[in-house]
Amino acid sequence: AGRCYPARALRFPGLCPKWLASKSAPRTPFAYATIYTFDSRGYGYGFSSRSVDGIISRPLKFTVTYTMHPDCTGIQTVTDNTGAVRHYDFFLAPSGARFTFLRSDPGYVAASVAISGTGDHIG
Repeated sequence: AGRCYPARALRFPGLCPKWLASKSAPRTPFAYATIYTFDSRGYGYGFSSRSVDGIISRPLKFTVTYTMHPDCTGIQTVTDNTGAVRHYDFFLAPSGARFTFLRSDPGYVAASVAISGTGDHIG
């Protein structure tokens, strides 16, 4: 079986107009635009702007640590420049062209897809 994750780094643009649900805010309008960069060794970084219930946060810079499994699933921890920490389960298309993720912190519901036509290989 081939490797799921390409040996080179990947960059994904992301855009998410969605609803965010949590215990404290049952249905909150939520959107963001972001760039993720993964180094193929378990680390990454990025930046984004977001709107939560009409309140804009920008720019948010973040770091990522992740573990990728041979079946194209994985987990990641994202820490932004405000100190907020979020956890996600993710699924990567074997080609590297699509990255789907689900927030896995208790009490939250949020998911999105980042697509790049070729996986936008860098490096």
